[in-house]
Order: sequence, then C-alpha cells, then structure tokens
Amino acid sequence: MRSAPVTYDAGMNPGRTRAPAVSPWMRAPGNWTFVAPEDGTYTLRLRGPGGAGEHASSTETVNGGSGGAFCRKTAVLSKGQAVPITVGLGGRGNGFGNSPVNPSGPTTATLPSGLVTAGAGANGNSAGVAPGGIAVGGDVNLDGGAGGLGSTSGAGGSVAGAAGGAGASLVGGGGASPGDEVLLPTVGTAGRVGDRGVDGIWGAGTGGNRHGSSTNYPPTGNGGDGIALITYDGP
Repeated sequence: MRSAPVTYDAGMNPGRTRAPAVSPWMRAPGNWTFVAPEDGTYTLRLRGPGGAGEHASSTETVNGGSGGAFCRKTAVLSKGQAVPITVGLGGRGNGFGNSPVNPSGPTTATLPSGLVTAGAGANGNSAGVAPGGIAVGGDVNLDGGAGGLGSTSGAGGSVAGAAGGAGASLVGGGGASPGDEVLLPTVGTAGRVGDRGVDGIWGAGTGGNRHGSSTNYPPTGNGGDGIALITYDGP
C-alpha cells in the first residue's frame, strides 16, 4: 500500500500544504485596481506623497515641505476580489516667483472594512510649519514629519528610523516619512542655498531653497512620490 505524499508549507513543516507563490504588488502614483490572485490574508502598506520646499529670494526665510504618512493594514480577501488603490504624486518644486505645485492627494486603499488613507505632506509656505501627512484607517498609522522652519534654520521633522533634512541659513529642511521593516522610512532632504534642491524619495519632504544671488534661481526639489505595496501572507 502506497503512503500519501508528504507536503510542506513555506516553513518546511510536513503535513501542511505550501502557500501559493504570489509576487508582491507595488505601484507608483496613479489610480490602480489590485485583484487578489488567491484566497487569503494580505498586508497593505501605503505611503502618502511628500511636499516640496518653498523658494524665495536671497534675503528671505524659506520653509521645508513635510513628509507623507504611512499605513499598514491586514485584510482577508477572496480570489478575484478587487481593491481600488490611489497613489499620490509628490509636490513639484518651482523656481523663484512660482509657488510649488501641491501633492496630488493621499495614497488610499478602499477595502470592504473601510478606507485606509496615508495622507500627503504639505508644501513649504510662508504661513509657518508645513504639517506632516495624517494616517487613518490602518492597523498601524504613522504621521509624516513636519517641514523645518527657515526662521530658525531648522531641520525637518524626524520619524522613527529616519531623520528630517538638515536646515541651512534661513532655510528649513524637509520632513521625513515613516515606514516599517519592509517599506523603510525615508529621510527628508536638506535645505539649500544657491543650488538646485534634491528630490525626495518615496514620501519624503524636500527642503526649502533660497537663491544665492539676484541671477541664480535654482528650483526646489520635488517631494517624494507616494507608494503602495501589497504582499500575500498565505491562506
């Protein structure tokens, strides 16, 4: 009599069926639909876009943009179930005399249990501190770091695992964006004087930019774009 074949799970434990191999699903800015390839548990990680820093003349103070928020959410989905996903575009920096373009909006996932929202950071502006993005609806909700104030040459707000960008003379740095051990936190970029600003990475805010002379008007960097990552945990 032949014995039944032994099966193994992903941890090589006999007697259990191995979980189907499902590749991670990751998307940049845009409107998307995730369709579950298998029945089971999924983990969604969402990061909102970061804001761009302010730009001003050589004698003015300029404030940094803030970081996007981070959400992590576990959801049980059926094979073929659709989840609408929107990923926000980071704020776009501009040169002197033109305001930065605001981030397009938050990064969201619409689940049967409700909306998960990783809020966008804010562009630096003369009104004061740019607040970090707000996280709502996840099992883990982490807000983004605030933009730094130019009046104090301040660094952008830090988050667990990532620092805000350094300030410069009369220029605030960009706020950091939080994350976890899979979608790592991102560092805000530094404030600049007379040089083009550095673009943020995945939700990070960018520092302000104060031009160095009446003829040198380099633009601020772009805020980091949002991102969505979905992984399969098993049946």
